[in-house]
Amino acid sequence: MTITSHFGANTKGGEGEEFSRVVYAGGFAEAIAAKGPRRVYVAGQIDLKGQKVSATNPHLTVVGLPGSRIINGGLSIRTNDVIVQNLRVHRGCRVPAGDGISIWGGGAYNVLVQYCSVFHATDENVSVSGDDDVWAMPSNVTFRDCIIAEGLRNANHQDGPHSHGALIRGTMVAIERCLFVSNYRRNPEYRDGATGLIANNVILGPGTAAIYLDDTEVSVLGNLLVPAVWTRVPSFLSGSGLAYSEGNLTVTDDSLELEHGSAHLVSAPYLREGHPRIRPALSMAGYVLRNAGAFPRDSHDRRALRGLRRIPAGIIDSPEDVEFDSATKP
Repeated sequence: MTITSHFGANTKGGEGEEFSRVVYAGGFAEAIAAKGPRRVYVAGQIDLKGQKVSATNPHLTVVGLPGSRIINGGLSIRTNDVIVQNLRVHRGCRVPAGDGISIWGGGAYNVLVQYCSVFHATDENVSVSGDDDVWAMPSNVTFRDCIIAEGLRNANHQDGPHSHGALIRGTMVAIERCLFVSNYRRNPEYRDGATGLIANNVILGPGTAAIYLDDTEVSVLGNLLVPAVWTRVPSFLSGSGLAYSEGNLTVTDDSLELEHGSAHLVSAPYLREGHPRIRPALSMAGYVLRNAGAFPRDSHDRRALRGLRRIPAGIIDSPEDVEFDSATKP
């Protein structure tokens, strides 16, 4: 049986806000933690200096203004009805290991993250997770039109090398129309009872895994994989999770390998309610060039997008590996 869902993307966020605030470095954490419906506009560069910023009260909309960026930290969403749009997060390795944007716990549901650029995290760039019990994990979450790129490999994670794009441990989670660039693994990875939809993403230059599933039930539709010279991906889709997989395309040096259907499941178990038809995978490169990430694009976004036309930056250990490349300066 196919389940159709909005995957939380129909949330109103902070609509009907009690306050609307433009925040700079001093007011970001306070505005995120405030109570009541609220709309928070992020301005300029905000250096979190390792501070943990968590949204624990519901009905919040966070919007990054042009030229804004969060560095040396990340945002944790632990509540319901949250919209995050046009936010640029660069965690880096000068602060304790962690995620760029994380959605945590059973109290986190109805969350939409859209048009965001998340780079250089030392755990996952983005994650949906919680305690081991599936009932303590987030639900109804959508990541859409984001750039998720350059997870740091040999940085400061306590478990050793990482470089992970997206870890999903939650139910009814959709990742669609996103660009994954130069993440060694988890592009994305769904596991531990995760369910949802992986549709129309572009995965560019992974290391040893593109989409990985373990103890899951998901629909995997119309995704495009573009390997790089360092990619050692045994297959587009790996792991032992249940999936219906169709229309996924792998681009190689001399051919296009189109996956017409999977033997795991006979039909797609999860689709978006009111979703337009799944786009052909080959059309997605042009789509993400036009639409993915925060706007206006900065040098990092342009570098990630340029990888669709030439060899991308690669699996890196530090932002400094690419930060001062003259070809990527604004």
